[in-house]
Amino acid sequence: KTALEGQESVVSYLPLSHVAAQMIDIWLPVTFGVETYFAQPDALKGSLVDTLREVRPTAFMGVPRVWEKMQERMKSVGAKSSTLKKKIAVWAKAVGLETNLKRMNGSVELPM
Repeated sequence: KTALEGQESVVSYLPLSHVAAQMIDIWLPVTFGVETYFAQPDALKGSLVDTLREVRPTAFMGVPRVWEKMQERMKSVGAKSSTLKKKIAVWAKAVGLETNLKRMNGSVELPM
């Protein structure tokens, strides 16, 4: 997949006064033809997850606090999960890590 094929998409959720938003929401789409979806104004107060589920972006840029909140939520849900779900989560994390390491190294081979 390449952005030039029109297959990449991102979700805009930061204020456009934020430099990260300017790069991801404005520069990237104009330069590479990335499709941008705009989240609701209350995205950072809880609706971002719903937007991500609906849009299923191919790339996501998060400022550190967003990643921290996601990690906290995942740990909270994971602590309440059954043993089977915990094993599936461990497997899924390993597959995701391996996939992204291969992508970063330029390999087209995926682990599944």
